[in-house]
Parts: sequence; structure tokens; C-alpha cells
Amino acid sequence: MQSITQAVTEMLGQEVKCLEELLNVVEQEKKVLIEGNHEGLIPLSERKADLSQRLADAQKKRLGLQKKLSSSPESPIGLADLEKHLEKPYHSAFRSTIRSMRTMAGRLKDLNEANGRFVQDALQTVEHLLGIITGAGETQGYGPRPGGPRKAHLPPRLVAKEV
Repeated sequence: MQSITQAVTEMLGQEVKCLEELLNVVEQEKKVLIEGNHEGLIPLSERKADLSQRLADAQKKRLGLQKKLSSSPESPIGLADLEKHLEKPYHSAFRSTIRSMRTMAGRLKDLNEANGRFVQDALQTVEHLLGIITGAGETQGYGPRPGGPRKAHLPPRLVAKEV
């Protein structure tokens, strides 16, 4: 039993390392997006995918170990219940680790969503500019037929957006 709880805490340590590295990569991704150095996204995306896979693998192993500690093999014990299986001196550190993981996961989610919105906004801008350049776009609502679909006869505009 004690060896299983030790293995679970080791898996949690691996998860913490992955979360820290993922946060670093996502912050670098934000910087690259702001700078407009889109070539820099390729290695960051590969690193992010690798870290995400490592995190998922560690979580899967941890859940398998938690199932072994459970009285019902179909459902693993929760992290809150895992504390009961640890020796008393480790309870405080365990709770601190879980809080830290939750904080990092929330920050990671927020940063990743913000980066995704930035990419979507950039994509919409590029699609709009391509429509103008190719003449397949629609003008705003000016002229004799406001709002109606017309080919744009305007030169391309540069549209910039800050994060």
C-alpha cells in the first residue's frame, strides 16, 4: 500500500514538472505571437504537444495507481482521499502540491485560450485581407447598395491587433 502511494506522489511530481514546462512554453508562444515571429510557433507547438502527451501519460499512470488503492476497481479514489493513505508528515506538502497544480492548470488554460483567440483573430484578419486582395470580399455598408455583397475595389489595408 505504501509503495503505491509513493508511486502516486512520484507521478504527481512528474505532472507538476510537465505543468511548469507547459506554462513556460505557452508563455513563450504568447511572446512569439505578439512579436509576429510565426516561424517560432512550429518548435513551440511540437514541444507543447510532447509535454501534453507526457502529462496525459503521467495522469493515466497515476489514475491506474489510484484504482489499486480503491475498494472499487471501477473507480479510482480521488486526490482528496489519497491524503488518507499518506503518512501524517506528508499531508501538508501533499495539499500544497494539489493547490499548486490547480493554480498552474487554471493559468495554463487561461493563457492557452488567450493564445487561441489571438490566432483566431489573426486568421480572420488574414482571411479578410485575402478577400479584399482577390476581390472576393464584401465591402462594409457604404455606397449605392449598402450591405449588399460586392467585390471590393479597395487596395489591401494592414490591420493590426494587440494582445
